[in-house]
Amino acid sequence: MLWRSTMSIDGHDTGQAQENLVAPHIFHIKDGLTEGRHEITLDIDNRQIYRISNGMAHAYTDETQTKWNGVLGEMTMEAEPLITDVKVMNNVALVTCSSKRMRCLIDGKNVKGTRNGDTWTFHLPEGLEKWDEFNNNLRLMTLYAGKEKGYDGLLEKKLVR
Repeated sequence: MLWRSTMSIDGHDTGQAQENLVAPHIFHIKDGLTEGRHEITLDIDNRQIYRISNGMAHAYTDETQTKWNGVLGEMTMEAEPLITDVKVMNNVALVTCSSKRMRCLIDGKNVKGTRNGDTWTFHLPEGLEKWDEFNNNLRLMTLYAGKEKGYDGLLEKKLVR
């Protein structure tokens, strides 16, 4: 593409116009997609938006005999995990997650959490036997991340205390 690209999902513009001649145009679907069929539209604008020379060093000249069209190079879609980082320190687990809903279980028991931006804080239950060099007490932490209804992301991590 020569100048600008935008992306819309199901007819709604994502508000992420990309303008670059040399770097990839990357779009993030911040809230994810619901299950089911969606229409993703990539709109490529090849008009001469900026005048960068006297016309001799641009694709819109008689000398180039062409007008650049379409997408050049690789075009991919990748799913990114909702849960991107987990840190456990003392009796607190800090989870970086883009989801508005999270559920945390320690050895199958619910642990309440609070959210501040993309960081979730879970205070681990009192009375858990601590790990040390003599007592290898491991716990299973299970994290679920979800949207409005249900949970669709799952991360299991062994918790060392």
